[in-house]
Amino acid sequence: MAIGVAGLTASAGAANLLFNGDFELGNVGFTTDFNFSAGSIVPAQTYDTVSNPAEVHFAAASYDDRTPGNGGLMLAVNGSTSGSTVLWSQTIDVTPQTDYDFRLWTSSWFSPGTLELFINDEPVGVPFITPGVNAVWEETTRAWSSDAATTAVIELVNSSTSFSGNDFAIDDLSFSAVVSGLPGDYDDSGQVEQGDLNFVLNNWGLQAPFEPNGDPFITSIVDQEELNRVLNNWGDTNATPGFSGFANVPEPVVGLGLALCGAMSLRRRSVD
Repeated sequence: MAIGVAGLTASAGAANLLFNGDFELGNVGFTTDFNFSAGSIVPAQTYDTVSNPAEVHFAAASYDDRTPGNGGLMLAVNGSTSGSTVLWSQTIDVTPQTDYDFRLWTSSWFSPGTLELFINDEPVGVPFITPGVNAVWEETTRAWSSDAATTAVIELVNSSTSFSGNDFAIDDLSFSAVVSGLPGDYDDSGQVEQGDLNFVLNNWGLQAPFEPNGDPFITSIVDQEELNRVLNNWGDTNATPGFSGFANVPEPVVGLGLALCGAMSLRRRSVD
């Protein structure tokens, strides 16, 4: 399982696959071993979806959800003392052999808690602690590769055991497919090669369903611009940003009867 994915970033347009990750719909869309306690989270192992933790605990710092001023909701938590309690879980469909990016924002309203991310019962990265200063939001990210999986069971586990403290909130959870930052890598293989040329030829003249490095709008047409990106960056890889030397990939095979003519002026690499 790949924990880190070098050279890849979450696409700005990649869809968040989690339902109600910002908790704006309230206490729906996820499972938990905690107890929902509307209006009061004074007991341990309880939570509520609120706009301000001070609404539900007398000792809580007073602050807004992660987007100040919008009256939105967060998941405010009085932590568990068992050390292995699932705080939040959601199961989603994933594509095999695909890299994903998990993100969430945490804050502390009295004292920090410790969280761990598990996907399909395997830890992803190391445990992390919510901020040491109250009422401050911090983002945590983790990378995960689906390998052969078609389903991801995503769990946030509260691993703190402290009775006094372990009081925090979470907000704006997201889980998105990762796309390559390499121009011309349309199939996200990490290298510009035959798969990318096939993508362009198979979608020529169409509004492509997925253009991470094409025209800036997802409604754009696959045309000469995309073809040029493939040919001009042939053989480049994510492991070598800006690489313009040698790359051991076969010469492109052009099919589908597309008359490329002079457009096939591939910037030749040494690919003996």
